[in-house]
Order: sequence, then C-alpha cells, then structure tokens
Amino acid sequence: DDNATGTAATLVIARLLAAYRPALTVRFIHFTGEEQGQWGSKVYAGALRRAGEQVLGFINLDMIGWDGDGDRVVEIHTGRGPKSNALADHFLERNGRYGLGLN
Repeated sequence: DDNATGTAATLVIARLLAAYRPALTVRFIHFTGEEQGQWGSKVYAGALRRAGEQVLGFINLDMIGWDGDGDRVVEIHTGRGPKSNALADHFLERNGRYGLGLN
C-alpha cells in the first residue's frame, strides 16, 4: 500500500482536474525516498526556491485508505501548523457543502 494508493489517487485527481483551467499552476509530482529523508522532494523544493517560484502549498498522498487499528475508520492527517489546519478546514467545508458524509 505504501506509495501505491497515493500514486493511484494522484493520477485520478489529475485526470479529474484536467477538465478545469485553474488561475494558478497545479503540478502533480511523484517522489520516492521519504523514508530516507525526502531526498527527491527536498531537491525539487530547493530548485523551485532558487528559480524564485512561489509555492502556495502541497498535498502529500503517500498512502491512503489504510485502517491501521481495524476500527473501519480511515483518518486524514493534515500535519501541523496554520496552513495544514486551513487545508483541513477547507476539506471539512466541502464535505458539508457537497454532503460527502465524511467525519
């Protein structure tokens, strides 16, 4: 499951979003090596910084859909900090708006 479900989800999301024309650039990027210190993503982020590109955020879909404790509840972890909290609030608002039934 590690990396595979995140990769599958990223491909599906990219396919679905291809129908839209966002005002900002959206990139779908796959990295490996997060267990070894996030080498690929750190190098990429450094290249963006050196190029002067502004990054508003990212979503890491390493592994999704895994029920680690067998309680049939899949959790979404958003990390720490105000930007992660804002992302969680955004997901919760959309959940309510579109009646997705997630809790």
